[in-house]
Amino acid sequence: MPMNAGDQQLPPDHTFGMPSLKPGHKEPSVGEILQFSLTPDQQQADADLGKSLREGYRNIAPESRTFGVPTVRLDRPMPSKRSCASYINYGNEPDALQLLRPPRHVERGVNESHFIELRTKEDVQALCEEAEIRLSPEEFDAIFSMASEADGEEGRCCMDTFFRARHHFLARVM
Repeated sequence: MPMNAGDQQLPPDHTFGMPSLKPGHKEPSVGEILQFSLTPDQQQADADLGKSLREGYRNIAPESRTFGVPTVRLDRPMPSKRSCASYINYGNEPDALQLLRPPRHVERGVNESHFIELRTKEDVQALCEEAEIRLSPEEFDAIFSMASEADGEEGRCCMDTFFRARHHFLARVM
């Protein structure tokens, strides 16, 4: 006897719950289920599939309504110091490719913000010398002026723009 059933006088063949089939219907065998003997009409999706039929439970909203918050929070300024427990992505997180195959400069502690920081001509020249990038003074001046013009800064450019200008300059010269 099931627990908490009390002293009910039930017949020995009694089962609790509702029957799985309506009276008069034959229960399908495993073979019939595996053969999938439904007619094409029975195989069609119900007309109400994916729709709520209960009043008050429908999610019908205007097209302009946005639910939730964006994954990348460009609407908030990034704090100067972030907690290691912060899960908010401000658009500066690496993508899947960078996680699987990180760039070589990451191993040396250089991140993307170092490449986009505006630098003076002397700083860029010192970094090029440290990296052993061989450029004549005329080539360096031409590349730096292209990069600073592209960045819209007089006398300053970022390393990313400098390398792009160098690539463009070398492709044009060769």
